[in-house]
Amino acid sequence: MGAVWKAWDRKLTRWVAVKFLLAEDGEAVDRFEREAKLAARLRHPNIAAIYEVGEAPSREAGQGTRHYLAMEFIDGHTLAEARLTRPQLLDVFAQVARAIDAAHRGGVVHRDLKPANIMVTSEQWPYVMDFGVAKALSLDSSLSVSGTVVGTPAYMPPEQAEGRVSAIDGRSDVYSLGATMYALFLGRPPFDGESVMDVIRKVSSQPLVPPRQIDPSFPPDFEAVLLKAMAKDPKDRYPSAAALGADIARCAEGRRPEAPPAAAPPALPRNGGGKAVLGAAAAALVLIAGAAAYFHSRSLASTGSPDAALPKASPAPTAPVRTPEAQPPSPPGRGDLPETGSFTIKVAVHPFARIVSLSRDGEAVTPDQAETPAVLPGLPVGSYRMVLRHPQFGERTITLPRSQIKAGRTYVVWGQMGSAALDVRELP
Repeated sequence: MGAVWKAWDRKLTRWVAVKFLLAEDGEAVDRFEREAKLAARLRHPNIAAIYEVGEAPSREAGQGTRHYLAMEFIDGHTLAEARLTRPQLLDVFAQVARAIDAAHRGGVVHRDLKPANIMVTSEQWPYVMDFGVAKALSLDSSLSVSGTVVGTPAYMPPEQAEGRVSAIDGRSDVYSLGATMYALFLGRPPFDGESVMDVIRKVSSQPLVPPRQIDPSFPPDFEAVLLKAMAKDPKDRYPSAAALGADIARCAEGRRPEAPPAAAPPALPRNGGGKAVLGAAAAALVLIAGAAAYFHSRSLASTGSPDAALPKASPAPTAPVRTPEAQPPSPPGRGDLPETGSFTIKVAVHPFARIVSLSRDGEAVTPDQAETPAVLPGLPVGSYRMVLRHPQFGERTITLPRSQIKAGRTYVVWGQMGSAALDVRELP
């Protein structure tokens, strides 16, 4: 659809990504402008922001102008390229699910979630990218007529593969997010084929091969999460991306998800009546052998042995971890030893502001990066006060008391600069 360039914004002195539309026909331009409009109205720390959309003179012969959009520059890799451990992937997907839920609440379905459309920075901070085929829930777009299949076949749900546009909603993205997890944790896409139509046919009609039939060591609890997310019928899936994200977080913490337990992998029959089952198993082996056409195996090379894979579920649920906002602040002068070590602050407010003041225990600190979004790692534990300034919305002050900071943790400051206060949360 487009070519993306890294560019320097001379007015605001920051790096941006500029996407130029390659084809200038009417429908391509309409889709391009729709992507900008849909993505620009979304505000979330894990969704790449759109700064500007417009036209510029073209340097190519015979072409008058080029449509472009300028977006937040993400210095990282796609999930298809990143080398993340399996626990790191769980944390990434829990955050992505929350971002997708925010998009749904903003009235937008992504429709093309896949490893190549999720980027992660070196600090494992994920960003959802490319809303080029997104659908607005509030209206029926003329670009999304019944029978038109848009998206990536290996990751799309049956209703999308069949072109049933009116049936596509937030649960369709739940399926695609489940398919993305399936591919990254198992090293192969959920469905494969010799052609696009072959893949679409399998997505629509063939049952999903359960993860434990591919990898017997795959945790049953997380298998249950994937099977529920990728149910053929939308009503059998998670009702929202937030519900899926909550179960992913439970698995990451070693707690039992709310998804019903998956049945044990069936044993293959030895008599003649099992020919159909054996044939299906043989087909599954063919799919495994051809999976490398979709994903490079190095994305899973760092996951280690099966014993070091996903956390095993505990026999019973435990009490949820309390977040900082749920903990009462410790009174001053307590007898406990003060927390020592360092932590990280991530600032992801919108519109993007500048850090004009940062202090620790009353003493000024010079941040490594003043323009936001910013990541400030290696900060010594202490009581912090940060002032953000935006030319239109003025200043906002954020305080992080020493009593609420834990060494080795990451805290994110996010929200709207136009609101009365900004939110500070400890990342899981």
